Amino acid sequence: MSSPSALTVVYPPSFQNSFWSYPSYRPGAQSLYAKLQAGLDENESILAFVAHRAELEYNHAEALATPPPAPSFPAPLFRQAAGILHEVLPIDSAGGSAATRGFAANSSATSRAFRMIQAETNTAHANAHGKVARHLEKSILEPFGRWAADHRTRVTQSWEHVDATLARFERQKSEVDKLKHSYENKCRAADEAEDDARFAPIDEADLPSPPPSHASDSTLRPPAAAAHPQRRSVSGDSTKSIDSHPDETDDPDRLKRRETLRKQFGFSQRATSATHSPPAHAALDGVKLPPLPTETEGEAMDASAASLAPPAPHATSLKRSGTISALVSSAVEKMPAPLKAAVGGVVSAEPRHARLRRDADNAEKVYEEAVRNLDRTRCQLEEVLFEHYGLTQRWEADRIRAVHSVLASYNHAVAAEIPILQQSSARSFQSSQGLDPSLELRALIRQARTGPFRPAIERFQPYYHDETSLGRKVGPHGVAHAWLVKNGGFGLDLSLVERLEYLERLEHQPSAPESDNSTQLATVPPVLAALLAALDRAYADDERWTALAKAFAAANAPAAPADQNSEDQTAKDEAADEPDAKLIGQEKRKIWILEVPLPITHRLRDALIAHLNPSLADLIYGGTNGTKAADAAESPANLIPEKLLDSYDAPVLAACIKLWLLELEHSLITEELWDQIDAIYRAAAGQEHEALAAATPVVGSSEEGAAAAKDGEPAATLKASAIKRPEVDEATRAKIRAGVLEDLRVVLNKLPRIHLACLDALFSHLHRLVASTQAAEADAVYANKLGLALGRALVRPRHESAYTLSSQIGTLVVYDLLHHYDDILPELVEKKRTEAAAAAAASPNAKGAPADGQRRMPIRKRTKPIDQRISRSSIGSDLQQGARKLMQQMDERERSKVEPTPIVTRQSWARTSRPSDSLLEDD
Repeated sequence: MSSPSALTVVYPPSFQNSFWSYPSYRPGAQSLYAKLQAGLDENESILAFVAHRAELEYNHAEALATPPPAPSFPAPLFRQAAGILHEVLPIDSAGGSAATRGFAANSSATSRAFRMIQAETNTAHANAHGKVARHLEKSILEPFGRWAADHRTRVTQSWEHVDATLARFERQKSEVDKLKHSYENKCRAADEAEDDARFAPIDEADLPSPPPSHASDSTLRPPAAAAHPQRRSVSGDSTKSIDSHPDETDDPDRLKRRETLRKQFGFSQRATSATHSPPAHAALDGVKLPPLPTETEGEAMDASAASLAPPAPHATSLKRSGTISALVSSAVEKMPAPLKAAVGGVVSAEPRHARLRRDADNAEKVYEEAVRNLDRTRCQLEEVLFEHYGLTQRWEADRIRAVHSVLASYNHAVAAEIPILQQSSARSFQSSQGLDPSLELRALIRQARTGPFRPAIERFQPYYHDETSLGRKVGPHGVAHAWLVKNGGFGLDLSLVERLEYLERLEHQPSAPESDNSTQLATVPPVLAALLAALDRAYADDERWTALAKAFAAANAPAAPADQNSEDQTAKDEAADEPDAKLIGQEKRKIWILEVPLPITHRLRDALIAHLNPSLADLIYGGTNGTKAADAAESPANLIPEKLLDSYDAPVLAACIKLWLLELEHSLITEELWDQIDAIYRAAAGQEHEALAAATPVVGSSEEGAAAAKDGEPAATLKASAIKRPEVDEATRAKIRAGVLEDLRVVLNKLPRIHLACLDALFSHLHRLVASTQAAEADAVYANKLGLALGRALVRPRHESAYTLSSQIGTLVVYDLLHHYDDILPELVEKKRTEAAAAAAASPNAKGAPADGQRRMPIRKRTKPIDQRISRSSIGSDLQQGARKLMQQMDERERSKVEPTPIVTRQSWARTSRPSDSLLEDD
């Protein structure tokens, strides 16, 4: 039945599934160890209390054993009273004993009784209190004190190990955050440099050359040139002779267009180099140039520089090379490798945007490798926490049992002391006997738990859009396929994969209909498909399950009596050779509910990641495995080889599927649907409660009871027959079930296509498993256990709270999807497929629309904004250049009146002054 009352199996809470926090692991660990610290303090309080009571018992025993002081008698009635008594009593006066007064000197019956009581109290009671004190020391203080000290040492060492592991993970995470920040900054700088090179390219010849110092000038000049310095002149003819780019002097309009573009885009005026002069004298009109040194001044400066400069050691090499870049390159070649790598890109002729892009790519590789290492550290942290959570749970259970034993020993010691405290001792015994260690452990978990296990996977976050960053290295299978194998297929964002697949289909097949939707709803991730296929192959291996069933039957078989007939024993052994089909089916079903150690699951996870998405270390140290991993993307039909998965046991494969589900960025049944599913089952529980209240019989009145008693029917029998446990009839149960299934179909229809495809693949596998096997336990009980094992992996809330921690929503969803698979998922999958086909057929360009009924998503292009604002400093220069261009065009028109000249319109002037693509390409 689809209601909480149908759940009859509840797993007891444990430390390993109760003290996890997301996204940081430290709050959950601190919550647990805070409770353990309270237990340590409780041990010290018990020891202090018992030690204080033992000390009091010792002091009381010592006080009782001490004889009382001599009484101070008042004056006798008369002087001879003491003497007469001495004379009457047979007191030996020769012994030197003085006459005494009181019970000690009297031999009456009362005196003898008093002396007996005094001896009893001074001896027996003192011995009794001393015995209690010694019992407290021997049975409680010494053994429990040693155990408490060892327990404190164990818990302290456990916390130090956990804290050190958490600190190492957090420290490594902070370093990864720094690498990510540096990576984003380098990507941003590379983008800006590429935009500058694209919209305003700068040639190497256009770069302003810094004026060299005189010392270096004389040093770098060849000897012949130093002896006869070159004469300088500022005439136009000499500048033309120096110009190394005659094509630019022949095309002045091209230079003007460049300057126009630079000013429109906000770039400053470039300095004119010594080797490039203006093409004509008209361009220098109205421009004041700084005076250049004359011939005499230049020769004088050269002579002074030559006299002060040391002799050039590389003069011969410069004579061969003739350039400063050759000298710098030769010096860089002689540098050490780290320094050479640092300055090589700066001094080389490589463009700035190419060097920055290379730095950004290197930073991306370093950041991605750091994320991979951080994820490995995260897996190690989870393994350490799992191990220590199990240890601390066992230690805390031992501590609670030890405290229970200590309290019982204390009550025994105190109860044996004085019988008058019997009532108080009886109440103390009841308090200690009512202490249940298992219930105390559950209460501790219930008070301090922070959430079930949920791995906080470390994901590589590229700077660019996801499809852009992976577009350079997706290979022949597309961006969506690259994201399916990203991080080895773990930690996926399935909604992102679906969007990428849709956008890729629109770009690469703009006119082809979606033919693949007729057979497949969406692409199932390769990891999930391979693991489910490996489980199917494991189910088909009969020898494995026969051996497991034999081992299970032999372990649970009762011991044979000594006088049993040998023939009967032989018959039973032959029957054990062929195990029952139910036993084999039970072993197959058990793999989904077994608790597999996390390190073994992580080992399979690392193997899959190293095969699908190898890291640099995998490629270097992996040998042949690294080569196969690098070529895995080349064969989409067999991404994961069967040999890799068949080497693991079936429970490990099932545990890896559960881990894959837990590491999804959004659960398979998304977090947005938690509240809706919760409302469905709460409404079903309310309907069931109302039906039970209506079916509850009403107890008869006192008169009817008296009449029935007259007939001779006992009152107990009457009460038992009148009050019975109410049950919901089958019609009401079917109505509630139908409503829940209908609402569940409506909610699951909101899932994305890939989520629904993965859900259908998983539950079709489980449905086939349950249908093809038989077991001793009922299917409903197994579905309940499977819901406890898979519930939180399939659906989880957005935020944990006290209500969600105790909610049974995940168990109920798994229960219904497994029991009513044929009524829910196949219909939803067919409906989604039909909607996708109808949308593709109705689309005018046959591109189709998203199958989930949402609006068509536009193709995301890079639309980085460009600053086209006009700066205040460039307004005047732009107007002057525009006016000068118009004047030049008018002059050309007047000079060429014979030839037909095209009319210069506003549109043509706008095209020449606008930063068009053709001009940018010419530059």
